[in-house]
Amino acid sequence: MFFVNLPYKINKSMALNNSNREDWQDVFEQAVALRDAAPWRFMEESELFGIKSLYSDEIGWCYFIGNSGEVFSLIIAIGDEGLSSYYNMRDPTMQYAGLGEQLFRFFNQRIIQVEFTNPAELEKQDRLLHKLLKIPTAGAFQHCKIREFIPGYPLALPKDKQLPFLADCLEQALEVALAYQKDEDYVCGPSEEAFMENILLRTCREQGEEDVVWEDSYVERAYPDHQIIVDTEGLPQLIETSLAGLERQKTKYFYFMRYMRATVNKDAKGGPAYRPIFAALLSPRSAYAHPPEMFHYKRLKSTFAKRFCRQLKELGYIPETLIVNTTFTATLIEPIADILNIELTYDPSAEEFHEFEHDFGSQF
Repeated sequence: MFFVNLPYKINKSMALNNSNREDWQDVFEQAVALRDAAPWRFMEESELFGIKSLYSDEIGWCYFIGNSGEVFSLIIAIGDEGLSSYYNMRDPTMQYAGLGEQLFRFFNQRIIQVEFTNPAELEKQDRLLHKLLKIPTAGAFQHCKIREFIPGYPLALPKDKQLPFLADCLEQALEVALAYQKDEDYVCGPSEEAFMENILLRTCREQGEEDVVWEDSYVERAYPDHQIIVDTEGLPQLIETSLAGLERQKTKYFYFMRYMRATVNKDAKGGPAYRPIFAALLSPRSAYAHPPEMFHYKRLKSTFAKRFCRQLKELGYIPETLIVNTTFTATLIEPIADILNIELTYDPSAEEFHEFEHDFGSQF
């Protein structure tokens, strides 16, 4: 599993208050119980299982990290989008990919990470939660650091509405780990092919007016492929209108995309702060950046094609070849490149990308 260790700080909006204190207390009590059991000692991150709580319409796909002795965590991948990011992060080619590719996959995860770490790794609000909730933390890797990843947004503490779901996942993850200690077939079923075919799903069901019961079943392992693909309806007309009069030139250009380090504090439409995506056409050899565009992840599907065409219009012609630095970028541009007959190549090692990163690396 690939992880990015960069100094990206969390949003500062969270505050412990009377309405959420009990939920936070429950989350931390369940986290401490899981920490003390240390299931990463005997479970691998490939041993995936699902938790279906009454507090969420989506399944929490859970796995433990820590068998290598570096990072100790429970990861909860939320829904199909989270499960897709689980497979993306486990892709063995990730270790050879460029930093842009790695950052897209890292920041495009939809997960909650419950990590057990040391005080130096905590931020102010983490320390405040430990203090106010009186969490025992004697020894190394005892402090609990919880982060929610939502594609396109800064890392944050989970929202209040996520806390009961998170507490259920922590509690049931411990139950699964204890059962696994007794029977290593528990998370996938007893058949020889089950490890690749089945996933344990623990489902909470109401029993009577106040009681609940957790039931086990095995579901077929799914491989959702969550990608952003531009709207293709009306795309030929958009391209014809936007690029009228432009000629093709037998040249190649480089298209650089990456999440920026800084966040935009307020969405233009009144939404929360988000992490913008920087995109620019780079000239061959010089890595000169033509006027860039800044994208909001959530609006890429509807805005990318129009704004990419605007970049080509400003360039003044249609290049024969376009080289991109991430597979994420390639997926976005591919429908447009097909219409324009542009040869699209993925090459994160291109010198132009490295030169641009060297000159403007502090922005990313």
